[in-house]
Amino acid sequence: MRQLRHQLIDLLDQARRQHRMDPVQPRLMAALVQDFLSLLPKGKTKRVAMHSRSLSHGNLYRHIFTIRCPDQAFYLDAIKGYLLRQGIQPIGQQTMVARMACGPEGCELELRNPDIHDEDNFMFIALHISATMTPDPEPLRLDIQAILQAVDLSVSDFMDMRKAVAQCIARLMPEKSDAAALLDWMNDNHFLYFGVRHSNKRLGLLKNKRVINRVVPGLSEEIESAGRPREPGVAWTNLTASQHYLYSAASIEVVHVCWTGPDNQMDYATIVGHFSRSARFANASYLPILASGWRELSSDPLLQHSAFYRREIRTLFDRIPKRILLATRASDWLEPLKAIIDLADPLQLVAEIIPSLRGNLDTLLIAITANRFGPVVMQRIIESLDGAGIKQHGYESFGIGPHRIVLVSVEHEKTNLSRKKLNELIRHSIIFWKDIAKAEVLRHANLFDIPETLQELASIPSLYQDLFPPAQFIRDVQMRRRVLANGRTCVHVTSRANTENDIELHIYSVKQPSLGNLVDIIRSFGLDPIQESLVPFGRDPECIKAPEQGCGCIHISSLTCHAPLQLNSDDATRLRRGLAQVLNGEADHDPINALLVLARMTIDEVAILITLRNHLIQLLPDAAKLPLSDMMLRHANVSAYLQQLFAARHITAMSESFLAESRKAFHEAMLDVASLSDDRWFRALAELVESSLRTNAYIRETGTPIGIKIAPRKLSFAPQPKPFRELFVHGVHVEGVHLRAGPIARGGLRYSDRPSDFRTEVLELMSTQVVKNGQIVPTGSKGGFVIRGGKGPEFVLAQYRAFIRTMLALTDNLVAGESVPPAGMVIAEEDRNDPYFVVAADKGTARYSDDANDESQAAGFWLDDAFASGGRHGYDHKVVGITARGAWVCAAHLFEKLGVDAYRDPVSCVSIGDMGGDVFGNGMLLNPELKLIAAFNHQHIFLDPNPDSVKAFAERKRLFATAGGWDKHETKLISKGGGIFERSSKQITLAPAVRQALGIEEDALSGEALIRAILSAPVDLLYNGGIGTYVKASSETHPEVRDPVNNAVRVNASDLRCRVVCEGGNLGFTQKSRIEYAVAGGLINTDATDNSAGVDMSDHEVNLKILLSSIPDSPLQGKRRNKLLESLTEAVTEQCLNDNLMQSRCLTLSEYDTLRYPPRLQRLRDGLINQGWLDENTAPGINNNDLIHLRPLLSIFLGQEKNRIHAHLSQGDFHRISCFAPRLLQNYFPAALHRKFGSLYINHPLAADIIQTQAANHVVNHIGLCAVHHLETMVNASTSEIVEALLIAETVLDLASLREAIWQQVTDVELATCLQHELQQQLMLFSENLLRLCSVEKLDLKWAERQKKGLCKFRDKLAVPELDSETLRSAASAGLDEKHLHHLSLMPQLAQSACAVHLASSLDLSLSRCLEASRICLEILPIDEMEQPLRSPEWADDDAHKLRREWLHRLTLLQNRAIAQLLEKPGRHFEQAGENLWKHHRHWPDIELFKQAHGPDKSPPEIRRMRLLLALTRLESIVEKS
Repeated sequence: MRQLRHQLIDLLDQARRQHRMDPVQPRLMAALVQDFLSLLPKGKTKRVAMHSRSLSHGNLYRHIFTIRCPDQAFYLDAIKGYLLRQGIQPIGQQTMVARMACGPEGCELELRNPDIHDEDNFMFIALHISATMTPDPEPLRLDIQAILQAVDLSVSDFMDMRKAVAQCIARLMPEKSDAAALLDWMNDNHFLYFGVRHSNKRLGLLKNKRVINRVVPGLSEEIESAGRPREPGVAWTNLTASQHYLYSAASIEVVHVCWTGPDNQMDYATIVGHFSRSARFANASYLPILASGWRELSSDPLLQHSAFYRREIRTLFDRIPKRILLATRASDWLEPLKAIIDLADPLQLVAEIIPSLRGNLDTLLIAITANRFGPVVMQRIIESLDGAGIKQHGYESFGIGPHRIVLVSVEHEKTNLSRKKLNELIRHSIIFWKDIAKAEVLRHANLFDIPETLQELASIPSLYQDLFPPAQFIRDVQMRRRVLANGRTCVHVTSRANTENDIELHIYSVKQPSLGNLVDIIRSFGLDPIQESLVPFGRDPECIKAPEQGCGCIHISSLTCHAPLQLNSDDATRLRRGLAQVLNGEADHDPINALLVLARMTIDEVAILITLRNHLIQLLPDAAKLPLSDMMLRHANVSAYLQQLFAARHITAMSESFLAESRKAFHEAMLDVASLSDDRWFRALAELVESSLRTNAYIRETGTPIGIKIAPRKLSFAPQPKPFRELFVHGVHVEGVHLRAGPIARGGLRYSDRPSDFRTEVLELMSTQVVKNGQIVPTGSKGGFVIRGGKGPEFVLAQYRAFIRTMLALTDNLVAGESVPPAGMVIAEEDRNDPYFVVAADKGTARYSDDANDESQAAGFWLDDAFASGGRHGYDHKVVGITARGAWVCAAHLFEKLGVDAYRDPVSCVSIGDMGGDVFGNGMLLNPELKLIAAFNHQHIFLDPNPDSVKAFAERKRLFATAGGWDKHETKLISKGGGIFERSSKQITLAPAVRQALGIEEDALSGEALIRAILSAPVDLLYNGGIGTYVKASSETHPEVRDPVNNAVRVNASDLRCRVVCEGGNLGFTQKSRIEYAVAGGLINTDATDNSAGVDMSDHEVNLKILLSSIPDSPLQGKRRNKLLESLTEAVTEQCLNDNLMQSRCLTLSEYDTLRYPPRLQRLRDGLINQGWLDENTAPGINNNDLIHLRPLLSIFLGQEKNRIHAHLSQGDFHRISCFAPRLLQNYFPAALHRKFGSLYINHPLAADIIQTQAANHVVNHIGLCAVHHLETMVNASTSEIVEALLIAETVLDLASLREAIWQQVTDVELATCLQHELQQQLMLFSENLLRLCSVEKLDLKWAERQKKGLCKFRDKLAVPELDSETLRSAASAGLDEKHLHHLSLMPQLAQSACAVHLASSLDLSLSRCLEASRICLEILPIDEMEQPLRSPEWADDDAHKLRREWLHRLTLLQNRAIAQLLEKPGRHFEQAGENLWKHHRHWPDIELFKQAHGPDKSPPEIRRMRLLLALTRLESIVEKS
């Protein structure tokens, strides 16, 4: 047994190698060997044996059928045929042939190699069937077993069956020689016998009833029911059961042979089998019986006269299966065969039922064009016949010439259709999709190139035919032509037949879309895709350049969608337009696009709601897109009414009544909103709508952004500070906002990296810009935008242009000096005449000025290329170096306080930036002695611990000229220990010189740690010339700074060891960090102060361009204008640098003033807060009285106080009432323009604002930060009157030259500051008194000049007083010349001369006489002594301040009255007259006591106040009763 097992294994392995199969797994091999061993013949055994098992182990999950059978092909072929008919594909098969020597008594149990043609050979077959595909193996086993038995029966009895047929031939020959001849031909190996029955003798398959019923179910019964033939001959019986033979590819044929027996009774035999393969190809017309049938056909007259028809029909006759010819009448074939020959049109066919002579089956003959036949056509024919109730039992077909002949076996009882209906039935099955499409093309022949279109139709892919009806082809060709011509995606929407809410979407696009993205877009419209497909459409996917030639390929996306409600034709049109715009990037892919269906809105109306929603999200930090979108969809009707309210405000044709109706409708719809949260958001959106002033939403071109201009101060929920105007722009790829603090405002547009809260960023920057713009004509504005759906410089620029274009579309224009609003817009009454709109470069838009000006010029905007400063015909800030130079002016002033000349002395410095940058590069070239020991940019770190000033300066110049970064620096010029290092380095080794320079002890640091060490280095100057925020306060977190890129390198202000900070770049420090650094003693302003020269120059550029363009018929256009602007560069630069210097000095004076008179600044601070100019968010620390004297806070006060004064001057029409207006206006423009253009300044559109800006700048910079506000609290006068009084006082007292002499000649900064402060107080005193005495509006420049001249004469006559004060002596020793020292020494007396000036003017008296009377008055009466305590901080609290205001007013009037009393006396003996007038009064002793007590008084404040008030009343009594 072991030997047999090994032999079996060897045989299996040999068979595997012969068949090139993979090795058999051991478990499977064991099962096969075991099964084959069980099948080995043992003694007398059956010829066929089978074993089956199911195997499940590891990845083995199968049924295994092992078979032993004789080595004959019939057995294996039968099994294969059976499996093929059942659609079962074995997953494995092994076959091998073996032999066992067998004798009469049995077989020897020994396997041997088989001998060829040895009858003792037997075959082993192993079939492996998937247990997954065929879970139940039992039916399979029974079928295979029956098939093996059937084959074995047929093979075993084959010779006996031939003999039986031979006997039938012999018996039939006398009666039917033709029939006998046919049987004889069949018996000559032209027929395969499965079984023969004659009388009670059964052979082959017919022996075993059980097997035949399994193999051919129902055959025995149908043979019996068919009956016996009644005439001698052979008869083929066509039975349904014969078509369902279990394993043969051919149908079984049942042949009855009938002859007359010895007793003259009919005898018969039944033969079951089928023609052999060779027999099938024999020509039927030459065979017995069939030859007579052909002769019958050929006798037809047509065949007799036409050789063609005879030949063609005979060919067809020969090809028809013989079993069918023998089962039918030959005459029944004549007409159908003629019709086949006559077929010409591809759509013609022949369909004829040929009845059988015996049996229950007929034959349906179908003839069609050969190229129409295929599995699909056959399936359609079968389905059509099924639909007509015609039951089929298989078919066979063959091709002949251009035709395909199909012969379908159909049940006899079911074939009662008329020939016409049968033809229509089959025609429907063979007419292809392309046939219908072709008919449509021909029907529209005027639209197409017919040959080319039909050629394309012939090659149309099957997927397209499966998806779309034929009629769609012509539409799709037209769509393709349109899509290729304009590149736009097109959409077609149709309702789906027999469904309520289903629709079909066909989307045509050049590029193949992502089906996932497409589905996502469609879902956003509230549609639910339930079936999607994508098909290319076109002949040549590569040819898209010449669509007019009909070539090119597009893609059709077909989607079946379920809509939330039934769509009518208007809905479909809106949906088509909306989808097309979204797919073409002209409208948003947004969740609330579903409102297009739910609320029946257009895509443009939905875009408005998207814009409003997104604007609200930017306005309120707790608003979010998804909850708001969900709310708007849940309340679709409310959303629709909200849009209607917006339309009522902005569509030109809408009436006021419609607006009221829309408000009412919205509020009524809101009654159905149950959620408090939803109610809040909807009402906020409605408030936003009501605040809107104008929009382009109803006049814009498709795909362009929507812009809405609002009045944010109307919004109850808008965060502070609330801008004057706000423009919100929303487009598919760009969204942005522009905020203006006033009608005349300027600021940059930045490319923001904060998409979720860019308005917050812009609002913060606008607040900063307002402060920065305090010294220029416009107030602050700021814009910012974000992009989505693209990247790259070109894309960003395109979105920037779209942003600009939209804002310009919303802006009024100036035409011939008249404001012209945009056409087609409804303009709110309060928004009329708003033409001033300028922009500037900012983060991410540094090189876009020319592009902005291109948009301005394309729009015909009145500002032309003045719209965006710094373009190709403007002042190049980098070339001029204006920002850096202005910042350095501020830093130099701070260094002056330290006794350092920042332009000449060695200054150690660390910096942020590189020499390729504008602010950094220009700044590092302003002092040749600058010692730049370290710097860094976004990539590199530069270290030069002991720089050679000369070489380093030369190298910096070279780098600046080539715009090189630190990596381009010549390393050989760097001092020992220095070098260029990567900012991203993990570790940088530090030389001792570097450690000493940076004041650190570490031997090595990472790049980030090294930057922190650089920022904290013990140097003179930290210069910021880069981008980013690098210093925060200790109390701040990195996320609060909102500059995540620099979190790793940022330091606290408490870590800084530099002496001075210069902020050439923006946002390098947080405001809190500036305060923290200043508290520690560091000298710092703000970025708004330091780098304001840039915006100052831009404003000058704009106003110069406006001036030159507003000159009627001016030849100064184009190149001549540009050349003139260029020639003014240096003059404008000097003006801007001087502005920075004046502001720096003003801050220093404010520091000085605040330390001496703290309540003034506190009162100013409170006023600015109360009037909305300041808050804790924009100016952290302002409420802390201990901090407000610091320069970072004073810088904010400076800008906002100028803005406040400017606003008040505008309200008071200062430009109209001031006699200084022409001078202020002239001083704004460079002197080189005065002669030629000075007379035209007044025509400048911004002349009024220029005058007011100049006035505000002048009084704050020169007279003091608190001066105007303080006077507002001291006198009953408007801001305009106060400013006018200050300018008059400055002129009359001739202070300009004295002020400048002190700054230039007094080298001690502290002393100069002290002297300037005294001048400010004296000027304010004169102005205050003047305001109490007269209306300054009545005074003109001539009057001021006349009084100035008089004072100068009086001053010159007076002897130089002794320098009795330490201040005057210091001024003299500090270098102030004698002339100005004389002037300075007399200023206390001149400051009290307002009464004298007033009296001289009003009484028309000599000024010198009045001044002398004034001098004597002040000598006798202790007016000055009484004023001094009243002006001290002791009287600064609110109640005391009101009281001192009253008494100072009374003192001024008292002084004026006293001087007048002296003037009434003749002559100039005023001293004697005064004594006579006042000293004899009964209260004079009290005055003497007061004068004697004047000096330090340690009494409590209240006691001192009471004493002063008593003295004041006594003095008042004395003067009034004299």
